[in-house]
Amino acid sequence: MFLAESGTPADTLATLRAARAWAVERNEDNLATARAHSEGRAAFPERAAQTLLVGRFLTDYCRLVAEWADWAARLVEQWPEDPRERSPTPRRSRRRSGGPNGMRRSCKATLMGRAS
Repeated sequence: MFLAESGTPADTLATLRAARAWAVERNEDNLATARAHSEGRAAFPERAAQTLLVGRFLTDYCRLVAEWADWAARLVEQWPEDPRERSPTPRRSRRRSGGPNGMRRSCKATLMGRAS
């Protein structure tokens, strides 16, 4: 992202799509581990408490990356090709993240593209 002025908006969008895909893939592992624990088939059931702590952190982090990539893509889609003409504030509608309420959305829904 720090060198986006050296590329095209399409290059930046590709990087953002890759970041979002990474977050979705990582979260699939987190969700699988959570399901295994809830179904009593986890590899180390005696570590369920610790796994929950770390799993929640990782799931929230994945959600953060996915939401950021979506937000950034909305801005980059408005960029002109000439980097000198790009503005940090888009001319079209400025979408808000939803503040604390936006962060409370379901992680699975957000990461799987079904965010409200």
